[in-house]
Amino acid sequence: MFALIIILINITLSNEIFVPADFSTIQQAINYASNEDTIRVSPGVYYENIIIDEKNIFLVSDNQNEETILDGNQNGPTITCNNINNQYLTIRGFIIQNGSGQNINGATYGGGILSNNSNLILENLSIKNNSAFAGGGICFYSTESSTKHPYIYNCIIKNNLASEGGGVFVVNHSLSAYNSTIEENGMDLYGSGGGIQALLSNLELSNIIINNNETRFGGGIYISNSSANFENVIIEENYSDSRGGGIWVGGQTNLSMHKTIIARNESVGFGGGIFVSVSNLDILNSSIIENIIDSNATGTGIYMDGGNASINNTIIYYNYHENNTNPEYNLDGYTSDAFFEYDIKYSNIEGLNNLEIHGVGTISENPLFIDLDFNDYHLMENSPCIDSGDPNIIDEDMTISDMGAYYYEQYIQGDLNNDLIINILDVIIAIDTILNNDFIINADMNNDGNNNIQDIILIINLILSFNE
Repeated sequence: MFALIIILINITLSNEIFVPADFSTIQQAINYASNEDTIRVSPGVYYENIIIDEKNIFLVSDNQNEETILDGNQNGPTITCNNINNQYLTIRGFIIQNGSGQNINGATYGGGILSNNSNLILENLSIKNNSAFAGGGICFYSTESSTKHPYIYNCIIKNNLASEGGGVFVVNHSLSAYNSTIEENGMDLYGSGGGIQALLSNLELSNIIINNNETRFGGGIYISNSSANFENVIIEENYSDSRGGGIWVGGQTNLSMHKTIIARNESVGFGGGIFVSVSNLDILNSSIIENIIDSNATGTGIYMDGGNASINNTIIYYNYHENNTNPEYNLDGYTSDAFFEYDIKYSNIEGLNNLEIHGVGTISENPLFIDLDFNDYHLMENSPCIDSGDPNIIDEDMTISDMGAYYYEQYIQGDLNNDLIINILDVIIAIDTILNNDFIINADMNNDGNNNIQDIILIINLILSFNE
């Protein structure tokens, strides 16, 4: 109750400031604003290099349809945020473009947004066509370990240029990003982390697409001396001029991936999908598919140059040398044919017998994807990966886990509460479904596209037949 009172007081005391109605520029409005104030910006193009110092305000567009543009005019970061501590600065609903970074010790940082040791929420933004040495799109910067934890929600970070972290550069921070796309960034074949570069940081990605980024090390992502957790992440069609087409991981980093797809990435050197240097991977229910390396390299799917890879319920298939479909070098590492760096179980690995990797529940069979030509990695109904995963893990359909990032949803007609038993409880649910005019596919006993009394009769008959 006390916390609610404080929130209500803050709302009451906060002001709304309108640009250009109250102030002709956004910077003037920011200079006037106090903590908790909201600055509402009307649609238009604003050629400004905005600086926000130690203020936790809300900077929002009055229109969410990309008609409000903040343009840095190649004159430094489009937005610079400094030392925003206890509360959060929120920036929502803009296109942020044409920033060029701030010079720090001879290099430029943060083309679109430079966040210096700040708590920041970035939401519903399109950050594009910015450039810097580090963090072409966004740079979260601190010279020493920071407790700051910025967030990215529902953003598109596209076509930004940088040597280090084309889309996002983060150092000495915790960063969480959700429901966003990071694409066509980097493009500097002498740098690292075309999409994201994370150093000395904690990185959390969920429902993120990272595609078509380019650089020298880690076409999609470069992570070093950090910890990272990926959930429902797609890393595809990125390019490395050296190592790690999809991901480069090093510096004793711990990277955990769940329901992650690493597909169609390309590397000139080792690790078409992932290159690891003295770091640890924990991969669960993921798919590493169709990655490519040059003919003189190995580890088309994963290359482990030190560290350990724990792989469970995962498909690693169709990763080849360019113009060569021999799966022999699908996985590789510093122990060569011994594969001591891999701990694999309940996974489908192409060329498993040639690789001589032995683990409980491992298979080497065509995974039977829905449509490999169109990059649909869902499983066909006769896939050998269905119900072949770790028996200690249960899929959402209450069956033994499937291998790969996408499970094949199974259902038993008549079992409406998914307890694998058809009984009176299912009849009650069927009745409730009809009364509420809902539809449950496994209640459609006669497959006529409707839930009705005929389905209830068929469920009852099924129960009676079990008891005969």
